[in-house]
Amino acid sequence: MKLSEKLVVSSSIVMIVSIFVIFFNIHNQLTTETKKVEMTRYQHELRDIISKIDSSLTHIKRILKTIGVENNTLNENDIKLKERLEFYLKNNQEIREIKYISLDGENIRTVSTEKLFTKNDTQNYSNELFFKTVLAKDYYISQLYFSPISNDMMVDIATKIIDVKENKMIGILYSKISLNHIQEDLADRLITFYAITIQNLKTKEFLYKSSNAKKFENNIYNLNTNLATIEQNDEAYFMASDSYINSDLKLNIFIFMKEKKIFAQINHTIQNNVYLLLIIILLSSLIISTMVKRILKPLTLLVDSIIIKSNKIDKSFSRNIVLENDEIKNVEHYFNKYIKLLDLEKDKINTLNATLQKRVDEEILKSQKKDFILFEQAKNAQMGEMIGNIAHQWRQPLSVISTSASGILIKKEMGTITDTQEVEMLESIIDKVNYLSQTIDTFRDYIKEKKEFKETILQESLTKDINIIQASLSNHHITLINKINDTKPIQINTLNSELSQVIINLFNNAKDALVEKEVMEPFIKISLEKENDRTIIKIEDNGKGIPQEILPKIFDPYFTTKHQAQGTGLGLYMSKEIIEKHLKGKLYATNTSNGVIFTIELPLVSQ
Repeated sequence: MKLSEKLVVSSSIVMIVSIFVIFFNIHNQLTTETKKVEMTRYQHELRDIISKIDSSLTHIKRILKTIGVENNTLNENDIKLKERLEFYLKNNQEIREIKYISLDGENIRTVSTEKLFTKNDTQNYSNELFFKTVLAKDYYISQLYFSPISNDMMVDIATKIIDVKENKMIGILYSKISLNHIQEDLADRLITFYAITIQNLKTKEFLYKSSNAKKFENNIYNLNTNLATIEQNDEAYFMASDSYINSDLKLNIFIFMKEKKIFAQINHTIQNNVYLLLIIILLSSLIISTMVKRILKPLTLLVDSIIIKSNKIDKSFSRNIVLENDEIKNVEHYFNKYIKLLDLEKDKINTLNATLQKRVDEEILKSQKKDFILFEQAKNAQMGEMIGNIAHQWRQPLSVISTSASGILIKKEMGTITDTQEVEMLESIIDKVNYLSQTIDTFRDYIKEKKEFKETILQESLTKDINIIQASLSNHHITLINKINDTKPIQINTLNSELSQVIINLFNNAKDALVEKEVMEPFIKISLEKENDRTIIKIEDNGKGIPQEILPKIFDPYFTTKHQAQGTGLGLYMSKEIIEKHLKGKLYATNTSNGVIFTIELPLVSQ
């Protein structure tokens, strides 16, 4: 076989293999990306369901507080009490029944959509869980259940009745609330999803499940992740879950989807492109064959010319070759020219090598000085933010101390204070002073901690950071969703002070974005995961995200979207330097449907 034929065959084989490799890499990448997109969509659907449940409960609690607190004419002796309760019942379709219960547990009045009671109910509720819970705190929410009459999804809510004029509790409102619109919404979503189920986090009881969800019950009991692929009867299903948790109601919501439905479109597209792939391979083979022949033609002429001249040249042939072909003349000309230049370049290289180490050392020193200056600038900027956080934490305790001290002084002067009252108020002052002292200790530990790797429980370190920023978040009405304790304690070998600097900086950035963009119902969520030999910290907000065109620039030094008086542009740059250079981890940001997630990946063992 001729050389040209071998080259054509070899090139064709390499080209075909390369195309197939590229094709299947693209297939795998498209499959992975499709799965990521669907995972994001499912998580958004779950958050939407949870948001609707939370909005409904918040709406009903607001209505009940309006009835029981803001309407100070509502009392058990009012002859029009029944008509008032019926008015609220008729004007709020979610409320199916309201009971007015006295402080001794007696039912004063009940109105219901199923039956209107004309006489007082003699049942006493003083030993019921809802009654005791409302006495202990502001409200009570039961677990979900289904009405035996209408089969509607229901929840019971109870709240205090306050006499506004005398500022005291005079009774309890106990109501049965229908979540039928949530139930209908779940049924509508079954057009998209294969199955949906809701589980009680405490009892593991299934409160709601669609007809197709029963076969996944055993899988759900064994799951320890919120994203998984489940095999059932030789078919794969994708499962996503999320939790709704408040002080009374704790739910897990699961959705299931057939994986073949997720990938149906992409598989159809790839199947249609197989024929196009074969055509491309055939055309490429033809083009390669033609190109190889054209490339080998001048090389053939070169060989012929060498053979002809080899019979005529003398011993100096090894130094120069003189050929007649124009294309080869160019090769010969530049070949001989660069041979002469090699010695000159060699001298230059030797000269550069002599001074290179010195220049490298100088540049390293400059880089170290620059990094030191950047770290100091970032640290000073964060110190200012830390002082602001401390101010937020101190404001409320100082107010309590001032109020208690003033109250003691006034009552002393008037002679109305008892020993018990004085002790209680002094104990309150001592408690707040201890809190201020703990705040100082936390701030001192953050400033003076030595920069050395040490074993620590990650949840404990993150809790200290959250305590520093908590008051500032509350001051701006930002909800903190803390999920770091949803996983078992994680022990990590790290630099605590530098990790804290990054965590607090990310919290401050999220807070500033939420405040600047005036987000409704703002929240910041922090969660913790453990994967193999690394741990993952995620800080998410609903601050409308980062514009896609500037997302790649946010970690550049001095890049900021804030006003000059609010930001130096060093916070994220230094955070990335700390995580990736000092802690040997990764820091990156991704947009969500309504905000952004900053992800920190850290090795469990220092490298």
